[in-house]
Amino acid sequence: MEFWLVTICLTVACMGISFIFGKKRSALQFGIPALLMMLSVVVIIASFAVGRWNGMILGGAGLSLLLASTFSLIMLSLFRMIKG
Repeated sequence: MEFWLVTICLTVACMGISFIFGKKRSALQFGIPALLMMLSVVVIIASFAVGRWNGMILGGAGLSLLLASTFSLIMLSLFRMIKG
């Protein structure tokens, strides 16, 4: 339950930040979720180096960030396509 709550909160935060920057520059609107995807992959890889319970927590946070940034990128693309 907490995993999905964190993922939803991160999705809303990522989309909010992307919409704020999207008004000025459209490339930055899609760049923020892409950067968060890359950061989440780095966090997931780092979780294997940490290991044990701390590594599992880090991996869960990285997976949640990866899902949130993927969802927000898909939704931003759909909004952009609908908007025209």
